[in-house]
Amino acid sequence: MAEASVQGVQQERIVYEDAVALAFLPEQSAAVGHVRVVPKKRVQSLEELDDDVVIQLFYIASYAASSVFEALGAQGTNIIVHNGKIQGKKEEFLSIDVLPRKEDDGFDFKWEPQQLKPEEMDGAQKSIKDKADYIGVK
Repeated sequence: MAEASVQGVQQERIVYEDAVALAFLPEQSAAVGHVRVVPKKRVQSLEELDDDVVIQLFYIASYAASSVFEALGAQGTNIIVHNGKIQGKKEEFLSIDVLPRKEDDGFDFKWEPQQLKPEEMDGAQKSIKDKADYIGVK
């Protein structure tokens, strides 16, 4: 029987582990080489983590993407962040998924763009910009 590690991940599925994070091949993968990066501290959103942990998570995701390029000959990757509680999602914790991509791989991440009214766009831009002014402020 496989030895369990952090968050119930089987030891042989782990591709990277350090003091704050774990990168592994999820049992229910979207593609060959799909890597999931999670903090060892189970949280629902990035906002619950210290900045240095968030930086480490994205650093690991970046290296996972490079690894699937080199090891599996991927032509690209999608990096998807599951942040916050998502309706109907089985797992309600923060994760970063690195999905290897190849031409004609069958993935379709398309969505229908919405044509927003100018006042909706202006209101969203102002609200986001007001919050974004705090980026980097401790």
